Amino acid sequence: DTKLGEFMKSSAASAAREADVLVGVADVGRAGDIEVAASLARGRNAPALLVPNKVDTIPKPSLLPLLASLGTDPTWIAVVPVAAKNLDGTDILRDLIRARLPEGPVWYAEGQEAEPPAAIVQEVIQEKLFSRLRQEVPYSSAVRVESVENEGDLTRVTATIIAERESHKGILVGAKGSMIKEVGMTARLELEKVLGRRVYLDLRVKVEEDWRNREAALAELGFKDDRRS
Repeated sequence: DTKLGEFMKSSAASAAREADVLVGVADVGRAGDIEVAASLARGRNAPALLVPNKVDTIPKPSLLPLLASLGTDPTWIAVVPVAAKNLDGTDILRDLIRARLPEGPVWYAEGQEAEPPAAIVQEVIQEKLFSRLRQEVPYSSAVRVESVENEGDLTRVTATIIAERESHKGILVGAKGSMIKEVGMTARLELEKVLGRRVYLDLRVKVEEDWRNREAALAELGFKDDRRS
């Protein structure tokens, strides 16, 4: 296991202790992942929902008994099957989560414009990587947001995708830059929706070998949790 893996386990345990609602999302066909989600949810005070994903990949005669068996685990107050890629069942999940969330404080006055946090930019770019790449590459890459600046009605973002190997960089860049262009375009469009303003995104790829095992690199990229698990 890498130091990044250790951080992710610790972070998940810490988040589970502080959550208002716990949502365990796992591939319906991977019993091990479902058990990991259950282990994080057990013993917590917050209501926990199990969300078996990719239910459209299993024939109904096999799926229904499987869902019934998952529903026998008292860890979960409900089992909400979804096919997230097609958005099937996600509206039900949203409503269940919303009904169980306590009303929170108002952090910003109405109409107040806040500088878009780098964390949002980082998450959007990372999500686009995961949605377009499979297997090892997304898990061995990270996003470093260099700058986020507002200029009138335009937000300028400079970010770097950190790859662990030269071979991964080639995949991230793609033939004639096709992959990095696609990720950059879809990330920019998503950021414009989230931020409600035009976005200029300068996205690059850089190799930093073995970054997942270097504590300084992990801290710089935001993988730092001061809470004890």
